[in-house]
Amino acid sequence: MDDKICAFLQQRVWAVVGASANPEIVGYKIFALLRRYGYTVYPVNPRETVIDGQRCYATLADLPVIPDAVDVVVPPAVALEITQQCHQLGIRRVWFQFGVANSAVIAAVGSLKLDFVHGHCVMVESSKLFLFGRKVWAVVGTGAKAERLTQFLAAKGYEAYMVSPGALPGGGFPSLSGLPVTPEAVIIAAGEAVAETAIRDSAGLGLHCIWLEDGASGGGLLELAVSLGLSVVHGASLEAEYPGALACRQHTPVP
Repeated sequence: MDDKICAFLQQRVWAVVGASANPEIVGYKIFALLRRYGYTVYPVNPRETVIDGQRCYATLADLPVIPDAVDVVVPPAVALEITQQCHQLGIRRVWFQFGVANSAVIAAVGSLKLDFVHGHCVMVESSKLFLFGRKVWAVVGTGAKAERLTQFLAAKGYEAYMVSPGALPGGGFPSLSGLPVTPEAVIIAAGEAVAETAIRDSAGLGLHCIWLEDGASGGGLLELAVSLGLSVVHGASLEAEYPGALACRQHTPVP
């Protein structure tokens, strides 16, 4: 996790432009997840009036406060307008979700000298911080990588259990439901069939966030997890992310 992303996640008050009342829409997922992680979040969308019992505002100018950061999840043409509004209102930090910041948007935000993030998902980045705050982990996999991750987490002070369907000779539990405790976090470093079962089991256990270890999100696994209502860290190595995310957690509201 680089310093700019960490600096954004340390901000307490956010606006989500493009928030939606439809739980299937990414604008809703971002709004709901940031609230779950302890941020104060204001939804902005002229087509909505209330989202999850909270007033939705038509424009950034209608907000009762100036947010510390704005997450933008609208088409690039609208994002250009939002960039100008941020500048006019004195909002200095803008996070563009995937597909939002085309070359024109990047040029505009650069000319206005705003701090911005693009090419990263705020749900993924904030979920890294959330997961590293969980104390009890399950590591799902059938090979040396899963064993190494289990040992890594244990060495960092976490309670870590290896889940190996078919049970490896060296130990491990055959399923998530067979663990002596309910894990607070699940990292999956396994092939497609094992990973699919683990994703479904995670949803069944009521976990809302999992980590698909780098290289384990192909074959429709990411789409499956999202369809089951899970937030997913993906495309990232737990071992590589740990130092930066742990340091960032010390100054953020993520529980």
